[in-house]
Amino acid sequence: MNNSSYITYLNATKVFLSTEPTIDTMIGYATRLQIDPINDYTFHTSKPANIITDWSANMFLPEEYNHFVCGQSSADGSCLYNSASIILCGDESLHLALRAGTVSELMNHAKHYLQLGLFQKDWAWSDEAMKTSFQSEGIYDKAGYYKAEIMKMCSTDSYSPLLAIYGLSGFIQHPIYSIFPNVGKNSTLRRIYNRRILPRSDDTDITDRPPLHIMWVNAGIITPKDFDKWCKGAIPCANHFVPVFNQPSITERTISPARPSTEQLQLFMNEQNYIGALMAGINPTLQLNAKTDDEQITYEPAKDLVCLLMRREVLKKLVYYDTIKEMYFW
Repeated sequence: MNNSSYITYLNATKVFLSTEPTIDTMIGYATRLQIDPINDYTFHTSKPANIITDWSANMFLPEEYNHFVCGQSSADGSCLYNSASIILCGDESLHLALRAGTVSELMNHAKHYLQLGLFQKDWAWSDEAMKTSFQSEGIYDKAGYYKAEIMKMCSTDSYSPLLAIYGLSGFIQHPIYSIFPNVGKNSTLRRIYNRRILPRSDDTDITDRPPLHIMWVNAGIITPKDFDKWCKGAIPCANHFVPVFNQPSITERTISPARPSTEQLQLFMNEQNYIGALMAGINPTLQLNAKTDDEQITYEPAKDLVCLLMRREVLKKLVYYDTIKEMYFW
């Protein structure tokens, strides 16, 4: 199927669900119109070079993910599927296929998801789903919420609820870590939304597949002060998803005891581009002559000196936030 076919499927399914079909009728519909699985992709555990780091989103990473980094995903309503697509193939080209596949998975296996304990509680559902006029059905108390939630997912610009992450995991057959920021140990939100989601599958070896890491964030939060205020709010609201990648730390090495020569120090001082920038911050008007790869950051004028710094520590020293332009600079 191409993107046009996925859009046609989603539109037709939305019309079908608006008739409030029974669970069995919905399963029959999904069985007849199956979305083929995606098999041709290259899974990315590290951030692809073409994906920009989302510095604002990095603030939301819980402590247990402090060696991870967030990639930037388009905030167009398809951010969950954009994030998953970036992890699966390095760009957002699969977002429509993933949305259609998620809808198909949730309809085809409705009885499985409706019987999960999490979806017996109101906390797991969006406000819109809970306002629906759709009714419960037999043993499925939340059937009305369920159908309303899926119908909303059929809109290509609609934000995704927790149910969508479960459906996405089932469709792609990979575990997904749903990461919610640390807004307090006793937070009901974090207890519900911060979890490892295993795909619905009869294959006992499915857990050996690499997991996706996707985090809930608020796209309007760009400063530490705003983030702290958001965390302390009565209900910290998330409105965006970003892909999260494991970022290897700088390899530990023995610190060289050798002091730089007088000539080296004078060279650094004359250029105003010296190792002190790593330790005390940098002048944002200067261009720092640094190179990065997956394991280390090389500061060219001081490449013969070895500094034992973790990647996160280095970034804190090298990144400058311009409050006027509201952008991060090296």
